[in-house]
Amino acid sequence: MNIREDLDQATRAARDLETAVRRLQNRIGRHLDVQRLAEDVERCQSDLRRLIGQTRRPAGHPELVIIPDDDYDASMWQDADHEGVRP
Repeated sequence: MNIREDLDQATRAARDLETAVRRLQNRIGRHLDVQRLAEDVERCQSDLRRLIGQTRRPAGHPELVIIPDDDYDASMWQDADHEGVRP
């Protein structure tokens, strides 16, 4: 099984759990423990969506961050004395 299949299976399981918790809410009402379960399910689904988004990024192509070779602006160091740093 590849990562995509694992994520699909986890997504289906989370959806099934959401359905089961919703049924409990309908039977029991707004009981504290059922509410906490519902919130946990939402958190799991959110984490899964974030994980799925991360796995869709092309591998081996990290975000490119350009760092300029220019000198730093001297005004950046104006309050350096307050931090214990001496120029």
